[in-house]
Amino acid sequence: MARVILHVGTHKTGIDPIHVEEPPVVRESVSVRAARWFMTTKHDGTALDTSALRARWVYALSDAASPLLTDAPRESLWASAEQRDAVFAQALDGFTHNEFWDAPSDEITPLIWTADQQAEVEAHYADWFARSETWLKFRKHLGMAPYQKDETLSAWDKTVRYGAFKLRSLLQPGR
Repeated sequence: MARVILHVGTHKTGIDPIHVEEPPVVRESVSVRAARWFMTTKHDGTALDTSALRARWVYALSDAASPLLTDAPRESLWASAEQRDAVFAQALDGFTHNEFWDAPSDEITPLIWTADQQAEVEAHYADWFARSETWLKFRKHLGMAPYQKDETLSAWDKTVRYGAFKLRSLLQPGR
């Protein structure tokens, strides 16, 4: 983001561009489809505690969810480019130096999300959760954030520590 602001700002003012290194990605965002799945679940009145939200977040970023929650090109939650542009204009209204930001110009395809898609993702999630419940508890035990990928764990954690954790959870139900 800093690179965009500095490039646009220096371009419009005639100042030579300043090279800024992009910071590493700290967390991956969920897809537009996953965001819609979350929103629909909330609007349907499903009460989700923190643990349930974290589990859904892990699922949404997992390879298991990819077939159902990967976005199509240019897919957007905006109903139209006009709606997006109006919100952008309103957000900058009255802002000093709003000339530093160019209005978005990329084409979008509004996401059409059906009740059948919602049900399909819910069923797939329920199946995944049943198979992953102990793993999710292990992630929580390690203090992993929901956006942290399993690939960041060492082989030792994935095999020995998880094996011991799983055995302990089998021997101590309710843990």
